[in-house]
Amino acid sequence: SRHCARDATRHQTGSRGDVPVALSGATRTLTREYVAEHVAHTAIEPISGTALVEGDRVTLWLATQSPTMVLDWAARAAGTSIDRITLHSTFIGGGFGRLSDEGDNAYEATLLAMQVPGRPVKLIRPREDDFLAGKFRPLAAQRIDVGLDATGNIVAWRHRVVSASAYARFKPRIYQATGGMDYVAGLGCDVLYGWPNH
Repeated sequence: SRHCARDATRHQTGSRGDVPVALSGATRTLTREYVAEHVAHTAIEPISGTALVEGDRVTLWLATQSPTMVLDWAARAAGTSIDRITLHSTFIGGGFGRLSDEGDNAYEATLLAMQVPGRPVKLIRPREDDFLAGKFRPLAAQRIDVGLDATGNIVAWRHRVVSASAYARFKPRIYQATGGMDYVAGLGCDVLYGWPNH
């Protein structure tokens, strides 16, 4: 759409050598395109969390892939600072990114616990609510062009990704600070092999 095109930013995550020249001189070129659908990061277990608010202190028991973000969300909910939050991180049955940066289980459990200070409150989100509150992984399209020499070795690798930004949604400060660079959207493009042109 016009809105998407206007807001689109283009970033190069890394570069080595001269890919266009290497591709044009390759003995054989392979091109592949991949599309990942717009899907939910559905965790195996229900999204849950327990919070206890005592004065300006909050104690949490919950599963998370990003403890620092959880501390931040709980501090925001309680109107206090991160150093007043204690997190007991439990095992995760399967987060698949759903428990990475959203912190809504910590935020909501803290808000609820603030209503009954001194008593722990356990939040268990029904699956229907989880789908309504979860931030779905955006659709992404990728194109990879690979140049091979006569012996089948990779001499050039060009990897392009088109995706909505995850950072713009849940890490807006980082997104703005990097001028729209989204590390999550570019995961997989930062190939560590020693190809001469990448």
